[in-house]
Amino acid sequence: SAARPPYNSPGWKKADEALRDIGTNGIPTLLKMICAKDPPPFILKLLQVAGGYRWTHIHYRYAVERNEEAEYAFEVLKERAVGAVPGLIKIYEENVSPSSQRCAALALGHIGRGATPALPALIQRFTHTNADVRFYAVSAVMSIGGEPGVVVPALTSALKDTNVNVRWNALVGLSMFGSVARPVVPEIL
Repeated sequence: SAARPPYNSPGWKKADEALRDIGTNGIPTLLKMICAKDPPPFILKLLQVAGGYRWTHIHYRYAVERNEEAEYAFEVLKERAVGAVPGLIKIYEENVSPSSQRCAALALGHIGRGATPALPALIQRFTHTNADVRFYAVSAVMSIGGEPGVVVPALTSALKDTNVNVRWNALVGLSMFGSVARPVVPEIL
């Protein structure tokens, strides 16, 4: 099924129930799924051609689907998945694929405060050349929170990003710090 079944659909209820039953026992499998990588394009083409013949039955699931399914599972597990943080940081820093890195960042954000050890790796990506990497790094930091002395200056620097979505997430992240972020108001204006 899709990585995110429609809310309250039968598929969503089944997935939610299964993930809650499996709980943290599924973390090793989820880490493998979130760092899944497709084989080279010529192998994918070969699988596609071979799957067209009646004598073969090949159903290949692309890595992006597996990455997104794992990210969804971390969204369900939330802070209970704190034991996966070191593995997610490693996957995020390895940059297996853009999809894997995006899903690892989002998974860290779903874990929340328990993912504070990931802040240095995420904040380092605020200056990445790829706007999507910056966007998901800021999104994750926004969800994790952390020490204001570290996070507020980092989010303030993201206010100058060329991508409006990155700037918006930085602004929302700063708003979560309330009066602690008050000195940033001139920068925002």
